Amino acid sequence: MEELYTLEREVGRGSYGVVFEGHMSRTGHRVAIKRLPCSNPESVELYLQELWAMRATAKTHVNVIALHSCLLQTGPGTLKPLNPGKLPLRLVESVLKGRVGGAQQDQDRTVKSFNLRRTNSAPRLQDKTNTTQARAK
Repeated sequence: MEELYTLEREVGRGSYGVVFEGHMSRTGHRVAIKRLPCSNPESVELYLQELWAMRATAKTHVNVIALHSCLLQTGPGTLKPLNPGKLPLRLVESVLKGRVGGAQQDQDRTVKSFNLRRTNSAPRLQDKTNTTQARAK
């Protein structure tokens, strides 16, 4: 991440993650960098909804900051840009299967226990692209 952004200091912590002040390495522009751990499917779903809301409203709402980019941690010390409009297939599959962050389902678990976990966590992704338009009609 140091090639793209330089972290300067932590400015806050919340229920979702940690926010840092930093700057873009190429331009020197000041930025806020929000680090969100994706430890379970519910967290990923909340983050995706927040990212969608930021992208949809940043240009028209005075209280929403611009979202410049998203980076997805693909391994220890490895970040990959998350392109607008596209979600990595592995991320979508892991949310739909109820696992995130590379945690593999234990092969010894029974189908019954898997089904119980699935109904409790209810992992899902929602397409909210047309939500605003649908309400306006």
